[in-house]
Amino acid sequence: MPQMSKERKKCLLISCSILLISIIILIIIAVILYFVMFKPKSPEINPVPVSLDHLNFTLLPVSLNITLGVNVTVKNKNYAAFKIKRTNTTIYYHEILVGEASVDPRVVSARSTTTLNTTVDIDVTTMMTSGSFLTDMASGLLPFTSETKTTGKAIVLNVFKLHATVDVSCNVGVSLIDSTTNTICNTTVHV
Repeated sequence: MPQMSKERKKCLLISCSILLISIIILIIIAVILYFVMFKPKSPEINPVPVSLDHLNFTLLPVSLNITLGVNVTVKNKNYAAFKIKRTNTTIYYHEILVGEASVDPRVVSARSTTTLNTTVDIDVTTMMTSGSFLTDMASGLLPFTSETKTTGKAIVLNVFKLHATVDVSCNVGVSLIDSTTNTICNTTVHV
């Protein structure tokens, strides 16, 4: 095997050193970019107070129809889209299921905000089975609990994945007197 000259060895050593330093610099840049920009972040979910979309109440003959509007704002802080797989909303009256709805899957673009809208028709016949129904009707305030669950994932550079589940629970008071709602919500994010 022929021996390399000192000049060739030196040139080879310099080339390998430059290559190694370049690789180390690229790795450092990739790690910095991951932790500063591309690390998947959980979405910011903000419930919008539950709205009263429709209320029809008459005394003679007794009739009651209620439709609630449930909206949730999703803010995607990632540099990649957030894919919402499923959103389900359930409405309870004194722990009795009286309405449910779902929102179709959708994509929230990178660094943008979207609102998930749905309406829920309340099953008044089921509400009447509660022992508190007549008392609540007499007081003019109907208490509901709204629970919305959203699941989805963010994929950054087709490498980094973040699965998130967001639960929004709201206590809603519907006033029969002035057709308004009072809403208090809590949000929990599971990553």
